[in-house]
Amino acid sequence: MHRLLKRQLQRQLGKDFAVPDEWAPLLTAISEHYQEADRERALLENALEINSQELNGANERLRAHNAETTRTMLNTLSDGVYATDLEGLITFMNASAETILEWREDELIGQPAHQTLHHTRLDGKPFPLEACPLIKVLKDGASISGEDHFIRRDGNFVPVSYRANPLMSEGEIIGSLVSFQDITQRQQSEALIRLQKAALDAAANMITITARNGVIEYVNRAFCQTTGYQAEEVLGKHSRILKSGQQDTGFYEAMWDTLLAGRPWEGELLNRRKNGNVYPEQMTITPILEDGEITHFVAIKRDISEEAKTKTRLKLIETAIQNIDQGILITGTDLSDEGMEIQYVNAGFSHITGYRPEQAIGQRTGLLRGPRTDLKLLAQLREALRQGRSFIGETVYHRADGPPYDVELQYAPVRDDKGKISHFIGLLSDISLRKQTEAAMRKARDQALENSRLKSEFLSTMSHEIRTPMNGIIGMTDLLLDTPLTPEQRDFTGIVRDSAHSLLTIINDILDFSKIEAGKMEIEITDFSPVHLVEGAAELLVAKAREKKLSLMTFIDPHLPAQLRGDPMRLRQVLVNLAGNAIKFTEHGEIQVRALRDEANWMVRFEIEDSGIGMSPETLDKLFQSFTQADSSTTRKYGGTGLGLAICKRLVNLMGGDIGVDSREGCGSTFWFTVPLIPPLHDSPPPSPRLADMRGMRVLVVDDRSADREILHRYLHSWNMASDGAASASEALGLMHGAVAEGKPYDIAVVDFSMPVMDGIDLAHAIRAEKQFDHTRLLLLTAFDQRDLVNQAKAAGFSAYLTKPVRQSQLYDGIAAKVEESLGEAIPSSDVNAALDDVPNLQDALNNHRLILLAEDNLTNQKVAQLQLSKLGYAVHIVNNGKEAVEALATLPYAAILMDCQMPVMDGFEATAAIRKAEQSGPQHIPIIAMTANAMQGDRERCLAAGMDDYLSKPIDPGKLGRMLATWTSRLVAEAADAGAAHGQPTQLIDFGRLQEYFGDDPQLIGELLEVFRSSTGTLLDKLHAAVERHDATAAKALAHEAKGSCSNLGIDTMAEAAATLERAATDGAWEKVATQNGELERTFKQVCSAIAAWKKENL
Repeated sequence: MHRLLKRQLQRQLGKDFAVPDEWAPLLTAISEHYQEADRERALLENALEINSQELNGANERLRAHNAETTRTMLNTLSDGVYATDLEGLITFMNASAETILEWREDELIGQPAHQTLHHTRLDGKPFPLEACPLIKVLKDGASISGEDHFIRRDGNFVPVSYRANPLMSEGEIIGSLVSFQDITQRQQSEALIRLQKAALDAAANMITITARNGVIEYVNRAFCQTTGYQAEEVLGKHSRILKSGQQDTGFYEAMWDTLLAGRPWEGELLNRRKNGNVYPEQMTITPILEDGEITHFVAIKRDISEEAKTKTRLKLIETAIQNIDQGILITGTDLSDEGMEIQYVNAGFSHITGYRPEQAIGQRTGLLRGPRTDLKLLAQLREALRQGRSFIGETVYHRADGPPYDVELQYAPVRDDKGKISHFIGLLSDISLRKQTEAAMRKARDQALENSRLKSEFLSTMSHEIRTPMNGIIGMTDLLLDTPLTPEQRDFTGIVRDSAHSLLTIINDILDFSKIEAGKMEIEITDFSPVHLVEGAAELLVAKAREKKLSLMTFIDPHLPAQLRGDPMRLRQVLVNLAGNAIKFTEHGEIQVRALRDEANWMVRFEIEDSGIGMSPETLDKLFQSFTQADSSTTRKYGGTGLGLAICKRLVNLMGGDIGVDSREGCGSTFWFTVPLIPPLHDSPPPSPRLADMRGMRVLVVDDRSADREILHRYLHSWNMASDGAASASEALGLMHGAVAEGKPYDIAVVDFSMPVMDGIDLAHAIRAEKQFDHTRLLLLTAFDQRDLVNQAKAAGFSAYLTKPVRQSQLYDGIAAKVEESLGEAIPSSDVNAALDDVPNLQDALNNHRLILLAEDNLTNQKVAQLQLSKLGYAVHIVNNGKEAVEALATLPYAAILMDCQMPVMDGFEATAAIRKAEQSGPQHIPIIAMTANAMQGDRERCLAAGMDDYLSKPIDPGKLGRMLATWTSRLVAEAADAGAAHGQPTQLIDFGRLQEYFGDDPQLIGELLEVFRSSTGTLLDKLHAAVERHDATAAKALAHEAKGSCSNLGIDTMAEAAATLERAATDGAWEKVATQNGELERTFKQVCSAIAAWKKENL
């Protein structure tokens, strides 16, 4: 049974099957069929084996043929090719690969491709196998391409562009095939192209490349920087976008004819930037030819804007040099005794010297010399140039035809870029005419100086001759007015006095104008207080304003610094002149003098506003001209020289300011002038410590004049006080009732005396009649400083009174004073002079340093001075000349000498010199006060230089004389007090350091405070003396306490201690000690007064 049949039966019937007999034939037939099939299969297998061997042979032959064909084809390629198996081992390399890599194929077959050709990076670091892109082809089966490097047999790198593809068989990767090109030359070409492009782009000149039709294909960075265009804005655009339109068509036609002929074109062209500005270019355009045909144009361009400007400037300079009147020459640097070699001359040189350029160039500058040439100066010139310095000098040269001429030489070295001197440039100026003019001017100046001297001498003589009788007239009329006169006599005498003062004003105007015209008016710069300046100037005019019943008010801007720097004397002169004019031309109404701060221009603006006659536009046009009044009728009515305003204008201009006027006819005028606001050298004083206590106080101002109310409001607001105003008494009472009802009564009411319906006194009585107003302190404001008004004011309940124009300090002190202060203690003394004591006898005068020596040769002046001194409380001895004055000093110790300067025998200057010489042997120094009728520039300086201590101009003003004598004689009083101090009395009577700490470094303010102290304390001590005499303990304690407080506030501790001791003694009822201490207090007060006088002498 066939084995296959047997296995089939076993699977069906089991291993130990039994075959039924009836199956035997069938099974035998099947078995035979199986056997027959085996025999047929064996025959087929033998036939297949024979066919397969034949097929394999044919295939092998085919593969060999294909491989050879492929190798032949690959070896013909210029690209290198190699193949690897799946392990990356090289299986093939073509001839080009051998050439590129310098390896033979048989050397690399079976070698790993990566480790042989690709093992190191360009930087020398190992190239990991897993990072190699060629190996990734074997892993991923994806083709890749790129640029890399292979390593040649000699170890050098070769750059390649490659493509790697996987080799597939029946869908499986069996290796890789890599083709590559050596790109060394390509990279070199690309690098060269990049270098060339970078060079073009970095070029300083503009470079553009255009097609033949003018379309722009390339521009470099310089083009973009110059034109303002970005590259993308012009590429593809026609080059005509740069055209300025300022060249005609013929210009472009000629340019294109040259270019299209294949020739380069060079020239200058005006083009337009992106922003529209036109600029010049220096340009070279070159055609680019290819096979003889123009394909492109390359243009190299340069912006020559600066060069064009330089050319223009050079052309301008050259034109200027050729047309200048002075001669210009440029020389070499060889400095021989014969001068420098001339290399260039201008037309001016030829005109001055007479030498034409061809005659001078190549010659030396010695060509210009002549017999009168200063050879020493030329030697100095050479030495200066040798040292590289410029030189200026004057000498005499000679023209080519012989005549001499004066010449100014100016030479300077010319240096190159390295600083080395390359040339010298000279400037010759013919100064012959100038020399002649200077000679004429010297002669004219000498004549003018002589004329000026004669004029000054004449004015001085005339001033002396006029002032001498004027002194007598004014002095005698002043004295006469102090005697009993009938009304008619007093009227006549007043007319004489006023006429004399008018004549004196005219003389002073002429002298001031003469000083200004001669340029001898000097401005003295010093620190000053604007408040004291304006208020002081107004004080000088109060009497005139009162005579005409005019209201004169001042206002100083609180924002102005406490101290400024300038010439207070000249400022006061201008203020007094303008304010005096305002009073003169105003018949009714008011005058305001203001000082304001002009923040915008850093100036101080002074204004003088009046309600007078005003002026027409025609008058304003000529107002500040010399010797000009409004019109002839004005001169006849008001008088004057017409010089006042001209002098004011000159003075203000000298101080760096401006002056003007705003006016309408019939509506008043406002004169104004400005001066620079210059900060002081020293710090301004600090604000008063009382200012903080005054903050928030409520003040009522009662005045029928709105302008006066406004000024007071502005002052009060600057001190942080609240203020209201009332124009009448009834309005004031209404406001006061309302304030009380609101629970905010007024602290202070400032009440004007002169008001319609109900005056200030009546209003005060009405206020004091109501107890609800007891809190309000009353200050009287009046233009009439009279003692009878003081008594009325006290009776009406006023605490103090202020006179118009109100001073800031007076208003401030009136408000800051204690409310309980009595009228007699707060109201200042009257301006009316108290009656003086009789003239002292000789002994009293000597003891009190009141004996004056008068040296004067004019009898009238002797009489005037004697009467003036007598009224001032001085004894006087009179001598007729300087010699007698020197002799008189040997007999008596005079307190001071009034010395006339022009006297016979020995004048005042000689006498002063003799006195000062005699004083050298001892410590004595007698004050000498000059008296002169001269008023010219330098008189005061001459007197002080001669040894005199002070100066008075005739006619002598009694008030000024009294103040000056008090100043100088107080030194003797102070010396006497110092002598007493040496015997045990305290030397430090006043702590001036404390005063400066409290009130700042303001001598004027401290002086005013001390003067108020001296005046009020004298009155207080009189009351204290009376209280002590009547044993009134209550009054004595109160007065002593008040004295102690006022002394402590001003640093007068010695008096404060004495007052405190007296107060304690009065409390204890020890009247003997009270009397003793009161005497000590009075003695100390006298010493303090002497110390105050001495301090004022040194500081004011």
